[in-house]
This record gives sequence, structure tokens and C-alpha cells, in this order.
Amino acid sequence: MPEPGSRPQQQVIEYFQRRESRWGYALLLDGSKHFGYYPPGSERIPMATAVRLMADRLGQALGLPAGALVLDAGCGEGGVALHLATTLGLRVEGIDLQPQSVRRATRKARRRRALDLVRFQVMDYSALGFPERHFDGVYTMEALVHAPDSGAALAQFHRVLKPGGRLALFEYSLAPRQQLTARQREVFDTINRDAAMHSLPTFVHGSFPALLRAAGFEDVTVEDLTERMLPMLRRLRPARLGALPAQQAAADAAAGVQRDGGGGGLPPPRVAVQRRHRGQGAGRPAAAPLSHSRDACPAVRSCGCGCQRFTAGPAPPAG
Repeated sequence: MPEPGSRPQQQVIEYFQRRESRWGYALLLDGSKHFGYYPPGSERIPMATAVRLMADRLGQALGLPAGALVLDAGCGEGGVALHLATTLGLRVEGIDLQPQSVRRATRKARRRRALDLVRFQVMDYSALGFPERHFDGVYTMEALVHAPDSGAALAQFHRVLKPGGRLALFEYSLAPRQQLTARQREVFDTINRDAAMHSLPTFVHGSFPALLRAAGFEDVTVEDLTERMLPMLRRLRPARLGALPAQQAAADAAAGVQRDGGGGGLPPPRVAVQRRHRGQGAGRPAAAPLSHSRDACPAVRSCGCGCQRFTAGPAPPAG
């Protein structure tokens, strides 16, 4: 558990440095720190394959040509960045709070002879050290949820994107707090605290369009992928390893399992993937609006968002 009183960024570092976090991610997901994507009829594929397929979905959401320069905000050990670089030819700048993750990512890139396409460094994505209009694309993969102030982070993403640049997010959202039972609120408060998910309480279902527009983005769209990631939750639940604490807690919540054996299960999570498209008209940069399916409102969803910084004309060439 993060130490009480430590600053938010340090709490994130402490969470990922916990022994159960390090061992769980390494043993189950080969160092990756995000859920996977299971195509219809492929619910039994290996978790590592599903993780790569989710990275493919993110690459599709970005929709950028080979040679485009992209920021991976919260790159971890570089799995997504290396996948997008080696399969799509993107040039990726990966940043992370943890020096050891950056070192591992760099070693992986060296082994795969991909150092001409990727670079990793320690940096806080809420205070980016890049110039304005620098990137063709920016993405997060279950990383924005750890931001102390998601609005400040989104404003930074907007600042460093070129006109016509694209933003793709894969994140979680929750049902409004007043719709949760007391036990559900307790479960998610524990997840937020123990996994340093500082922004999760503000990621209420349907809130992403307003968050993105406040940062200057427009034209937001979303695709609900919950059913396509549930097989991983179902596998994590019986494992009960104590590893991957955030994912295990989500698995428990999805299945209605409580650590004290009590009743009152939670509805299944919904996963939304949001893609950002070209803006129309003139004004602010464009972001794809996040809208979830209109069916019953589950307690937690995992959301992928994609946006584009506004441009009145064609997007500028990569490079």
C-alpha cells in the first residue's frame, strides 16, 4: 500500500514497486500492465496474445502512418511502444515515473534492435518537457487513471500535439457514486487508494467528452469493448494470487466477489474504447467524444478514448 502522506506521483511509484505488483505483472503478463482484447470466439487465447491484440486496437485508434512520432504517456516497460513501433513503424517516445521501468524498456528495445524507433526516459506526463506541437499522436494505456489531475495531464497532451494530431486513451470509468452501494463504494475506495488510481473517482461513466473538451479537444467517439476483455478478468479471479492488485480487485468487483466473503456483488465492468477523429470546422483541437452504450449502467467500465487536435485542413505529414 502506498505510504500515507506521500505525494501522488510517489504513491504511483510505490504501488508498482510492490513485490506482488512486480511479480504478478512479470509472471502473468510479461511485464505488461494492461488488460487484453479477446475477439469473438477467441476467449481461450493466451493472455499475452490478448495483451498484444489490445495494443493493436490502440494502434488502430491512433490511425497514424509509419514514421509518425507518438508519445506513450506512462510507458511502463515499453511493451505497447515496442509493439506499435515494430508492427506499424511508429516512432515512439515513452515516458514513465519509474527509472527501473525505463531501464527495462530500453534493454528490451536494444534486444529487439528497435532503438532507432523508440526512446524511453523518466518524466511526469503532467509536466511534459517537450515543445509545443511536437507529436503526431499521444496515447495512454491504463495510465491516465494514475494522474493526480487528469485535466492537467490532458492539457499537456493537447499542448504537445501537432494540429491534426491524435490522442488515444484506454482507461476505466465508474458509475456515479450515488448509484453504488456502500460495499461497492468501499471496494472502489480501496482500489483507488491501494493502486494509486487518483483520477478514477472523476472518471464517471459518460464524463470523458467533457474532460476532453475542457482540455481543448473535440469530436470524441467511443467503442464499448467490455465483453472483449472480460475473459481476462475471469482468469484473474480464480488465480487469486495476490499479484496484480488493481486487476485482481477489478476481477473481484466484476464477478461480485468480496474479499471478506460477503454478499452484494457488483455488476460486470464495461470496457469502452474511444477513438479521436478529424475535427470539423474551426476552433479548438479535436478529440473524439466519449459515449458509452445505453444499456444498464454497470459499476465499472474500462474505456479507450481517441481524439485529434483540431485542424482546419489536412493533418500535417508525420515527422
